[in-house]
Amino acid sequence: MSTIKELAETCGVSEQAIRKWCARNQVSKDIAKHYIIDRATETAILRHYGKDLCPNKIKLILGGKLGL
Repeated sequence: MSTIKELAETCGVSEQAIRKWCARNQVSKDIAKHYIIDRATETAILRHYGKDLCPNKIKLILGGKLGL
């Protein structure tokens, strides 16, 4: 799972843009009022900003399957 800061850097947008996306899409918050970004939410954010096929993620996915 990624933080809002990491997602913002990956997507090339501001942290505020990620927070606004979370608010618009009714992402749950924890007790401390921080958004809970699970794998499904992370994937949805990456897809929204067109970064769902990030090279590092592809390498992790393929590396695990191919034993690289």
